[in-house]
Amino acid sequence: MEVRPYQTYDEEAVEALDPEISRAMAVHAGVIPASRFVASERGRVYGAGYLLNGPGAFVHLEFAVNARRRLGVTAAERLFQTLIERFEALETDWLFDRAGVLRLWCREEDRAYRAFIESFGFTAKDRMKRMRRSFQKYPPSVRMGGFTIAPFSLKDDRDLDRYLASTAEAYGSEDPADEMDFRLNHCGGVLYALKPADGDFPAAFLTTWPAGKGAAATENILTRKPYRQRGYATALIEYAGAALCQEGFKDAALNVYESDAEAIRLYESLGYRETDTLLEYHYRTEPAKRRLPERNRPCCMN
Repeated sequence: MEVRPYQTYDEEAVEALDPEISRAMAVHAGVIPASRFVASERGRVYGAGYLLNGPGAFVHLEFAVNARRRLGVTAAERLFQTLIERFEALETDWLFDRAGVLRLWCREEDRAYRAFIESFGFTAKDRMKRMRRSFQKYPPSVRMGGFTIAPFSLKDDRDLDRYLASTAEAYGSEDPADEMDFRLNHCGGVLYALKPADGDFPAAFLTTWPAGKGAAATENILTRKPYRQRGYATALIEYAGAALCQEGFKDAALNVYESDAEAIRLYESLGYRETDTLLEYHYRTEPAKRRLPERNRPCCMN
């Protein structure tokens, strides 16, 4: 069993292993230099994984192995260790001011996987609910008035900067520009925005993208502080839900931190129901304290 950098000719094998990982690895090439790896033996791929810049002080670890195969455990162990070592080695080279904690998610009920990642020094730090809404059972009920809702294009640096500032205000850390680019330009996503009649910039945002099996993700839902408690989030979620229904989607899904009780109440009032719980695991509990040069980000995202 060898762990080696991902090559273009691995695409078909990784696609068969995990289509979502395959697409993400292809799209995120170059986001973190030399961060994509596969575990293989005799030309057969048994696992794949990569590192990706995340919001705030985080680097995501995405990982998939074929556990059903005889060599699945060996592939998992060696690949996982390589990704951790790569994270540690790159810290001195490129982890910009927002990086320093390696993070991944694990379903709470997946005890075997939890034991596996804990054996490498990961610690559970937070909990996130997965929620899903059936459009057949809870059809969208769109209302309008005093505002407009439409797809929003991040055409230039000014729009991008104002949007990212809005995410920083809402989430406590700026949403990575490359992740938004991934959702919009490579996942077929749409950024919806609600603009009040008296505003020059949207007051609320929501991003949708296909999430497999007739479902769409409805994530990155935020309302800017001066415009909260006006029902804008409800109107935006229902509008996006109606658009998804017209496109043939049957369900909508989202993730929300368990501590965000206000958001959970809102989603439940709109028909979202909890399906399972994710645990957020950290390899490092404190980010790097040094400040390195800021990474250039794309100026526009269509």
